[in-house]
Amino acid sequence: MGDFGFGQKIGMMDDPSLGFILNILQKYSWRMGFYHQFPQLSSLNLESVTSFFLQRTEVGRKWDRWSTEFSSAIKNASNRNDRGRFSIVLDSKDPQTGTSPPERELWAEGSFMMLAGSLTGSRCTCTRLIGPSLGSDNSATTMCATLFYLTANGSVYENLIQEIRHTFSCVEDIRMGAALDSCTYLSACIDESMRMSPPTPRAPWREVQEGGAMVDGTFIPEGYDVGTYSPERWIPSGDRSKDQINKARQVMNPFSVGPWSCTGRSMALLQIKLLIARIAWLYDFKRAGGSDGQIGEGQVLDSSHEHVTSEYELQAHITAACNGPVLVYRQRDDQDIMTQ
Repeated sequence: MGDFGFGQKIGMMDDPSLGFILNILQKYSWRMGFYHQFPQLSSLNLESVTSFFLQRTEVGRKWDRWSTEFSSAIKNASNRNDRGRFSIVLDSKDPQTGTSPPERELWAEGSFMMLAGSLTGSRCTCTRLIGPSLGSDNSATTMCATLFYLTANGSVYENLIQEIRHTFSCVEDIRMGAALDSCTYLSACIDESMRMSPPTPRAPWREVQEGGAMVDGTFIPEGYDVGTYSPERWIPSGDRSKDQINKARQVMNPFSVGPWSCTGRSMALLQIKLLIARIAWLYDFKRAGGSDGQIGEGQVLDSSHEHVTSEYELQAHITAACNGPVLVYRQRDDQDIMTQ
């Protein structure tokens, strides 16, 4: 994904010592989310203070060396292909003055672009789906949310397993193409996971109106926010027409719209589909036992409310950070290969 976004390899899968990059970006995401909620504080120039202390730490010095080398490689690239999608930003001009954006703004855009998705492939398949970890990029958050809801909903899990294993005769067949596109239930599970736990500061839940409402057989009092996980809502059926589903999609935009829309949407969706499909074909999986199996479940601070175990908990930064789930995987021949 570093190649796609910036035309440069990041190399974290080959060099574990580069793991500090994700930790720094997660702090950057938290800071951006903080200013998004309290924009008046941006005038205090807190970055100069935090940067001063950060540079005095070993992690800060590593980040300074790495970011300098990485940005120099992009700036000094001989052609646009060696700068990836970021070349669009570097080549941009002010339509009124014809000048280029200040360098500080360019690299702020680059940091956000990296945060939003270009690090996904470097981390999530190695650690995030095995045990508890903190997510700082959007595709990995969606992958984790999908696995969380699959292991929380037995019938959904079984439906997906059947679709994937009946569609593909071997794992090598799971690749971009018509067969993968035909997996409507896989797409519905991913869409529903993004609806329930979008990699944004908050989920678009619905507030119950006056008089309350019955939701999936449960009475919800007025004033409450509610969401239910049901991939079937995205598949045409006797009580859901294709037109109704298309209307519902018009108000669900997990990749945003307009100038903020994700340029890597198609690649991100393909990456998510490939990973979830391959896991579902290769392994039977479930939540870990004990307290590890509760990692990722929603929490509430008010003791008068129940523990929201069916909700995947996200931390609201400028995107969303996640922790877990912790899963146990078993090869289809029933041989244990991976436990927390």
